[in-house]
Amino acid sequence: MSNHIIQADLLKFIRINRDAIATNRGFYYQYLHVVLKWLDHYVNGIEDDIKTEVDEDITEIGDQLVFTQIKCYSSVFSFKSPEIKKSLFNFFSLYLEHSNSSTPVFFHFITNTKISESEQLLQRWVAEQHNIGEETLQQCGNIVSDILFSQINSKIQKSLAKKAISNDQKKALENKLSLFQKLLNDQNLIDDFVSKIKWNFKEVPTEEAVDKIIVDINIYLDHPVFEKRPKKLLFDVLLSEIYRISQLPDPDKRKVNKGILDGLMKSNDDEMVHYIDLRFAQLFHFRVEVLEKDVAVIKKTVDGLIDIQKLYGEKIEGLTGKKLIPQLITTIPFINSSMIIGRENVISDLHDLLKDNKHVSVNGNGGMGKSSLLKLYVSKYVQDYDHLIWINVETGLVSTLNFHEQLALNLDLPALNPEEFSGRFGVIINILNQITGNNLLIVDSYDSIEAEMSEIQCLAHWKMIVGTRLRLENIKTLTVKKLSFEESKAIYRNFEDGADITDEQFKSLFKYVEYNTLVIGLVAKTIKYSFDLTLDIMLDHFEKLSLDDHNLNIDIPNDGGQSLNILKILNQTFSLSRIEPAEAYYLSFFAMLPLEDVQFNDLVDWFGEEHKSESRTNLTNAINRLHAKGLIEREGSKITMHKVLRDSIIYQERVMELPFLSQLFNIGSLLQVLKKGSDQDLKLALRFLKFGEAILNVINEPHRGAIYQPLLQLENEILHIYNWLGKDHITEKWTSLFERAENHLDPTDPLLGLIANNYGIALAADDDMDHAFKYFEQSVSILSLHEEHLPKLFISICNLCHLFIQQRKMDRFTECFENLQYLRQKHNIYDDFSMSVQCQVLALANYEVLNFPEAIKLFKLAINLHKELPNENRNDAFLMHYYIKLGESFYFNGELENAYKACLMALTIFKNLNVKVLGYPHPIFNLMYSVAHTKDDHELMEKIKIMKEEYND
Repeated sequence: MSNHIIQADLLKFIRINRDAIATNRGFYYQYLHVVLKWLDHYVNGIEDDIKTEVDEDITEIGDQLVFTQIKCYSSVFSFKSPEIKKSLFNFFSLYLEHSNSSTPVFFHFITNTKISESEQLLQRWVAEQHNIGEETLQQCGNIVSDILFSQINSKIQKSLAKKAISNDQKKALENKLSLFQKLLNDQNLIDDFVSKIKWNFKEVPTEEAVDKIIVDINIYLDHPVFEKRPKKLLFDVLLSEIYRISQLPDPDKRKVNKGILDGLMKSNDDEMVHYIDLRFAQLFHFRVEVLEKDVAVIKKTVDGLIDIQKLYGEKIEGLTGKKLIPQLITTIPFINSSMIIGRENVISDLHDLLKDNKHVSVNGNGGMGKSSLLKLYVSKYVQDYDHLIWINVETGLVSTLNFHEQLALNLDLPALNPEEFSGRFGVIINILNQITGNNLLIVDSYDSIEAEMSEIQCLAHWKMIVGTRLRLENIKTLTVKKLSFEESKAIYRNFEDGADITDEQFKSLFKYVEYNTLVIGLVAKTIKYSFDLTLDIMLDHFEKLSLDDHNLNIDIPNDGGQSLNILKILNQTFSLSRIEPAEAYYLSFFAMLPLEDVQFNDLVDWFGEEHKSESRTNLTNAINRLHAKGLIEREGSKITMHKVLRDSIIYQERVMELPFLSQLFNIGSLLQVLKKGSDQDLKLALRFLKFGEAILNVINEPHRGAIYQPLLQLENEILHIYNWLGKDHITEKWTSLFERAENHLDPTDPLLGLIANNYGIALAADDDMDHAFKYFEQSVSILSLHEEHLPKLFISICNLCHLFIQQRKMDRFTECFENLQYLRQKHNIYDDFSMSVQCQVLALANYEVLNFPEAIKLFKLAINLHKELPNENRNDAFLMHYYIKLGESFYFNGELENAYKACLMALTIFKNLNVKVLGYPHPIFNLMYSVAHTKDDHELMEKIKIMKEEYND
């Protein structure tokens, strides 16, 4: 920064009063950011002070001085936005104020919204902000200078326009403007200022911005450092403490830090309760728990209720002497009944159920038409009821009732007073209980259990229909079933002609989306509003999980005036932000799994024998909770999930800051199972193979960054199992994996060495010996650098030796084998699983040079060495192979009976392995037939034929 001496009176003139105790527009958003930052500092042991409501929304004081401005808006931002201009001016005044400070100063602007698409320069600034280019820096400096001059000039012109101002005062103001202009003309100063500003546009809708922060806060509160203390209690204490200190008269005391939280954590739960400001916590937690709109909307609602009551209350009471309650206490949503297909019988069923039951639940997955069914029912039977109330409780049952303007007006509710907020729900229940007659309450989108529902169920003269995905107990349920094929076609054609679409194409669509009426309509609309999309193209995007492709970013208008593309609508319908973080974690886990066949015991065994009891309990509880909420299906021990919900969860994970990072532990556990399977138990490996394949399919290449290396390991294990199975056409997969691993990993990373070895095996199986040799050599070169991987190194050298045997390069084999002997002697390792493999390699060398007696001796030694291994280090597929080669050696040495016995041993092992896909019986039976033919034993041939048929079965 240029060494300017800023005049005190100029600095005083431009300095803003930034104190905004509990009144700023982003009240909730700001307070939650302070909580989040405080928790981050605490968990990571950062001692810095975090000031709030001083200078900027948040001020961090440590090795750096960081001023943060927080904005929660629904509109997009550009350099023309007043909020941007004001923030830049505030930042600049602080920049000048701290110009002589030895502590580096930085400025952060955080907002939920995004940059206007037309604002290219600000977009470029954000993209380059960590390494801003010279051209961008100059252009941004110019526009920042213009904004700053405009702001100060406007302020000075207002002062000059005052009538009582003297000439001396005018000259002083003009002098300040001149001084300010000189500052702005200093290019070095402006460039330095611009480089210290960091932007964070989260691109989250206003209604989701607070929700996302709350999820992040709950993740921090799950950290072991908080010792499983009640999260709500900690949350209330933190909020109350921030609220308390933010109102202190002395700005220097408006701060939180690690030391303060350390002190709070020393209190037990009962003592902590006394730190909570109950009045503030009640008002705040209402917003937090139900994920309602921000405080500006709440304030507007409260003011609106008060105004309505003032305007109409006295007139109505004056005319009637008593408040008249209309039949439609709230607005009933409109529906065009001609657009609803295939629900006539369901409407009649619902009406019949309500005759015999006071409460009925209309249940189904998101997008299956529950809300449409409720609207259709009301439109048909509205005259059957004295009073009707329709409430959409997506943001919470209690909150919707408490803040419903029409309800407040028509029930003549008292003005909403924050101090009496907790009792308002009881007031509403009391008034509804006094309304007699045959009344109906429709509760739509009830997807989170609230205890207060039981109070609503006790209303004396009210029947109730609940539209929900929850599986509610003690309430009669009507399940919204899938439409027929013809009905689903009619829904599609309601929005798009589809004249050229065949029934086969329709079947493919309906099968994939599981007859979800919302998605069928969205697909039709997307094609309708596009110019070149077809149903086949849309189906391809569904199959490839590529609905986030920019070619599908086609806005679909709705009756509410919004225009959103298909993916945004799906993600709103199935938003993870409305469920608890722990449930979202498990739901994301289940979404990665294959849809067709997930068994409970597979999930339990996934996490290993040592964690079996804990895994069984945790998974049981998670599955039951998600099943109760209608998010997964549980049929006996089988777990399934609606395809559309699954895909939406995957898309939501992809756009997170660190996609799929939450699943790192689960992927690591699966890796251990697959490694155990390929090393010891191929049946186990095959049992879990489908899970690894599904995860790699779900987490495709553009979204692997946060967990790239574990996914490379997972892919290596899966392809290694393919090697065992002798799958065709896998060398291309190995080529792709190796190239990606080579680009991502350090050249000496042992994982790269393991991948190179397995790649070599696949190449050798394809008779591409030259390339196989290259990768075996690379594997040996890498693994020789890592002593902890010596057994794997020995296997790689064995593979290289085997390659030389196949090529009949016996001199190279001898050199390679002697190197292996030297390494084993050097490290004194003679009891690992590679020892039997090494012995088998030497046996194969003798076999190739027709020294069958020596080969027999060495194959027997390999078998004995393998049998001496602990069970956890044995893969009996190797043992079976040893017996086959032993049998062949016996055969060529003329020992036919021993050859046959070796075959029987190999068959027994194959049967015990119980992995028929290996294909190993064929060489065994071929050898048995050769023995029988050589002996000319027709009875033995018939016996072998019967045995083969049994194994084929």
